[in-house]
Amino acid sequence: MSTFLSVTISLIYTAAFIACLWWANSALRQLDIPRRFNLPASVRLLVVLAVGALVYSPVSRILGGLFALFNSYSVGWVKAADVIGALVLLGFVGWLYTRGVLER
Repeated sequence: MSTFLSVTISLIYTAAFIACLWWANSALRQLDIPRRFNLPASVRLLVVLAVGALVYSPVSRILGGLFALFNSYSVGWVKAADVIGALVLLGFVGWLYTRGVLER
């Protein structure tokens, strides 16, 4: 894998983690949790980091499976398994989301 591709993938992972933290912060605001439980700023930050990390875990698994296509040291079957695993996980997350939207 080239240096440019390595740097690009690292930046994509960083952007994904920032997006997960942004989502966690906005979810806390929409649920009005900081005001409801009178959370100090440090506890709110820890909650945002914990929820963001929980969301980032499947996101990074999906990205890792898709980026496995670019690894030259991996065997073809391993690449296929990584990509299939990532797509299955992405499909399951999509199914959970649509199920949650339809239940509203």
